[in-house]
Parts: sequence; structure tokens; C-alpha cells
Amino acid sequence: SLDDLSKQLDKNLELLKRMKIEKQLELIKSDIDKHIEKQNELADAIDKGEKPSDLLEKQQKEKDDLQELKEQYDKVEELNKQLDKPLNLYDFKKEFNEIDKEFKNSLDQQQKNNRKKSLESMDKNKSNMKNLSFMMQQMIDAAFQVQRTESLANLLQILDNTIIFSFDQEKLILSNSNIQFDSQSLVKQKKLYQDFQVIKDSLYALAKREPSVNMAINKEIVDIENNFSKIDKDFSEDRFPQAKINQQYVLTAANNLALF
Repeated sequence: SLDDLSKQLDKNLELLKRMKIEKQLELIKSDIDKHIEKQNELADAIDKGEKPSDLLEKQQKEKDDLQELKEQYDKVEELNKQLDKPLNLYDFKKEFNEIDKEFKNSLDQQQKNNRKKSLESMDKNKSNMKNLSFMMQQMIDAAFQVQRTESLANLLQILDNTIIFSFDQEKLILSNSNIQFDSQSLVKQKKLYQDFQVIKDSLYALAKREPSVNMAINKEIVDIENNFSKIDKDFSEDRFPQAKINQQYVLTAANNLALF
């Protein structure tokens, strides 16, 4: 249905945004670690008496690169605000500003040919970057660990609900003959359809956080929805044997969902 399609598109968009945020955070953190190593290399170059103009150029590039990482993180924060349920991302403005300040100090000291103070600023900046890297990794772990914990609890509840739905659907199938359905059977089938709407919404929410089961869940939901529609039509046209076949398809899809 159009409603299902709309939910699917919203879910896919949310999932893509979360995946993009996670990937970009990991890349930013990895780049910070690389710049820590670069500071070690520059410190060695200063000790070895490398040409001051070359050192200034390399250190200026490091400063510019860290500023670019700050801008990338700002963009991640903006993307996070677009999520239905934003992740708990930290504000690292203070940390990035402190790193930028020490880069300026180091560059100033290099221009004054004061290698000792330049090395002191570089050493302080390594500590600043290590701290930023550590905090960013903690943030990433916490943000996505919460999702995993919530997903597990939700999955257990959804599993219980899906198994109950499956048993009730099977009970309804077995209670009817292939020839005739009474009005009470139709009422029960419509009630099961309403019960499934709650389960379906929960499955959509779960799939937003679990890309590994996303496609499989979608397939079974679509199968159940399509066959419920067919059952309704079968009832209205007195095609009871076909209704029972479509009920069985609903049961099969429900059992598949319970296996995730």
C-alpha cells in the first residue's frame, strides 16, 4: 500500500543517515589518530634539524587538516539533528579550539626559531588529540551500544508478539473447514490483522536500527499485508478455499518473522 511504501522510504532514509553518521564518525576518529602520528614525525624532524620553512609548511598543513576535521564533525552534528531520534553526540568545540590554539603556538615558536617551545606545544597538542580521540571513541561506543541494547529488548518483545500472532493465526485456520467460514471467523481474522499492525510498526522501528535484517523483514511484512488484502477479497466473494490458502501464506510469513 502507499502507506507501507511511505513508511519504507522513511525507514530507509533514517537508516542511511545513521549509517552515514557512524561511518563519518569512525573516519574522523581515525584521521585524528593519524595526525597524532604526524606530530611524532614532525617532532623527530625538528630534533634532526630539518629546514625551518619545510617544518612550517608541514605544521600549517596539520593545522588546516584538523580544522577541516572540525568542519566535518559540525556537518555530522547537523545530519544527526535530522534523525527522528538523534544520537547523543558530544560537543567537541572546546577540544578542537584548544588543538587549534596549540597549533598556532607551535607555528609561532617555529617562526621565532624556538625549537624547544615549539616541541612543547606539539607535545601538548598530541595529548589534546589523544584525549579527543578517546572521547570520540567513547561517544561512538555509547551511542551505538544503546541502539544495540534497545534493539535486543525490542527484538525479544517483537518475537513474543509475533509467536502469539502466529499461533492465533494457525488456530483460526484449523478452526475452519475449506467449505465455509462463519461470521465469527471473519471477525477474528480482522482482529488478527489489527494485532499485526502493532507488530508491523515495531518491526519497522527495529529494522531502522538493524540493517542486517532489514530486507528480510520487509519481504515478510509485504507478504503478510498482501495476503491479508487477498483474504478480505476472498471473504467478500465467498471464495473460502482460496481464503484458507492465503491465510496459510500469512502464517508462513509470520513464522519466518519469528525465526529472525
